[in-house]
Amino acid sequence: MDNKENLVKEKRLIEATTKNLTGLEGKIGQILKYLGDPIISHTSDIYEQTSWYDMFPYMNVYEMPNNEDLPIEDMDTSLREIGRNLSALKWGINMELSYLKASKIPVKHSEFYTEWVDAERVMIVTFKGYVVYREIEGNLESYLPDDEWEASLDRIYDLCKKIKKNAKINIQEDNKLENKKNKLGLLARLREKWGI
Repeated sequence: MDNKENLVKEKRLIEATTKNLTGLEGKIGQILKYLGDPIISHTSDIYEQTSWYDMFPYMNVYEMPNNEDLPIEDMDTSLREIGRNLSALKWGINMELSYLKASKIPVKHSEFYTEWVDAERVMIVTFKGYVVYREIEGNLESYLPDDEWEASLDRIYDLCKKIKKNAKINIQEDNKLENKKNKLGLLARLREKWGI
């Protein structure tokens, strides 16, 4: 990289950081955490399958009419979440957000040769079919600032904040119930063991 490209990269990193876009604790990561669908990997000794959720569930061509007769998974299958994905088409926005813990990414060496290399923690935002934000292993690789997609992202983030607030309230209520149960359990143990 030459100096001009480094200057542009630093400037875009500062801009993305001030707009709270970077990292899993930024807007994009929080939207994926609270609104995104998990990407599940099915793995066994014989095969590995990763299922992405269908964007058009009413047109699911893979659904068999008699699913009860078919085995769904092998007994030795392990399921694990390898990332999260969100399609904003349900809000009328042509945007997709995705995060993968491990992925293959294209590295263009020349006009005719693109190499696919392994990378971890890949977060990508596409808007109208174009990559507008890409972060790989915590490093900002691409950021195209534009008011149109950032305003759409802010609309989704406002919804995410409401869900996040409700989730925090539910967690606090669960913690209160758990603490109350632990206190009652402590009193019951003291009564049982020591007759108090």
